[in-house]
Order: sequence, then C-alpha cells, then structure tokens
Amino acid sequence: MVAVLGRVRRLQRVIDRKSAEVAAEDYSPPLPRAWELANSLRFDVAMGILIILNCLAIAWQSAYYPKEPAGAVDDLFFVVEQAFTLIFFLEWLLRLLANTWIWLLYPVNMIDTLIVLSGDNNFHDFLQ
Repeated sequence: MVAVLGRVRRLQRVIDRKSAEVAAEDYSPPLPRAWELANSLRFDVAMGILIILNCLAIAWQSAYYPKEPAGAVDDLFFVVEQAFTLIFFLEWLLRLLANTWIWLLYPVNMIDTLIVLSGDNNFHDFLQ
C-alpha cells in the first residue's frame, strides 16, 4: 500500500510540474501549429457547430427509425454516423498532440476521451 501511495505522489509531482510548464508564459508547444489550431476560438466554434449537427442527425435518425427501419436512408445514417465519429476522433487526436498527455488528465477531457474512444462499434465494419 505504501508503494502505491509513493507512486501516486510521484505521478502527482510529474503532473504538477508539467502543468506548471504548460501554464508558463514562455511555454513553447512541441507542435506550435497544431497548438494554435487546437486552442483557437474558431476551432472551438467549428467543433461546437459539428456537435450540434451531430445532435440534430441523432434526433432525425431517432425520429425516422420507427417509420422506416431499412433502405437507402439507413445507409445514409450509417455514413453520417461514421463521418462524425471520424471527425471527433481526429479532433481528439489533434488536441492530444497539441497539448501533450497532460491534456488527458483534466476531468472534462477524460470524459471526452471515453466518449470519443468508445465511438461506434460499427466503425471497424465501415473501414472494411
């Protein structure tokens, strides 16, 4: 138990040191262009719009399914769902590359990571 607590304390010191480094005014990100994009207001607004569009697509799909369970529209829903999954995964990856691993340790980003990585179980089928 003492060894585990020691490792947790060591990890916390690493996290605190890295967080302070990133928060410093003279911080130089490893990928400056990715950092600028991932931390820009335009990018946040664009991703917010995509989240809203995804919600609308889900609402449309749930309203449609009780009426027509199969057909060309079903394929359209599948493609749209896979496109959103890919876009949100690429956004997650960009933010991770831009902000380093420390980004994953913030609670909101942990939740985002779980959502994005759980994604869609059919994504593998889409790639085949």
